[in-house]
Amino acid sequence: MESFSFRWTVEMLLLPPGGPLLLSLIALAVFWRRRNTRALGLVTAGLAMAWLFSLPVVAGQLAGLVEGSALRMLTAEQLRLTTRTTDAPGAVVVLGGGMRKTLHVDPKTYQPNRRTLERLSYGASVARATGLPMLVSGGPGSPVADSEALVMARTLETAFGIKPKWIEDKSPNTAANATESALILGQAGVKRVILVTHAHHMPRAAAAFRAAGLSVLPAPHDFVSGGDLGVGDFIPSPAAIESSWLMLHELVGLVWYRWLDRV
Repeated sequence: MESFSFRWTVEMLLLPPGGPLLLSLIALAVFWRRRNTRALGLVTAGLAMAWLFSLPVVAGQLAGLVEGSALRMLTAEQLRLTTRTTDAPGAVVVLGGGMRKTLHVDPKTYQPNRRTLERLSYGASVARATGLPMLVSGGPGSPVADSEALVMARTLETAFGIKPKWIEDKSPNTAANATESALILGQAGVKRVILVTHAHHMPRAAAAFRAAGLSVLPAPHDFVSGGDLGVGDFIPSPAAIESSWLMLHELVGLVWYRWLDRV
């Protein structure tokens, strides 16, 4: 499970499926107490939104808005060519995507969650293709747990045979990932980086790193948008609910960062 925080709680309650279902529950309570027929309309609206956001076709459309049409996954050859240019990057930066606590094991420790593992896997491929040193970025998940970056570093060494050169373990969010990483890399004379994260996270992450003063070569992976539609895209699925949540999270995050002038 993700670590508890006020922001996490708000996101779970407001973004789908929590938000639409919460709306339905509140409206149902109003109807039960006051027999207000208008409340039934809100119940219907909440359930309809929960249904829509669970459809792969809707999740795909949201992904298209977030990922855009400019992002492309780089091939190994394209990555190698970037190291031969006059503005060659000096590091590969991999952003954390969350941790999970191991269960039924003593002492209990933390491991990368699925999203972080996907980023580490692709980041290792990028590092091997380019030969560049790596920075992993992710702050503490809780006061008693190892930082996300330390967990990522251990996993890189044991599972992928790569030892990161830099560990940024202070940042609690994407904007701080950028500012803290820029400080570390600036001291090493690195001004341009290959940034590794999921395609849906890349627009916000790349903008934050550029705002922090770094030149960024995006290396996105695991695209959700695109592909042909089929019958299954109109049938609710758990994966679509997760995808819709992630895409709405990024859309809200982009608006929030622009409002705070972070991108």
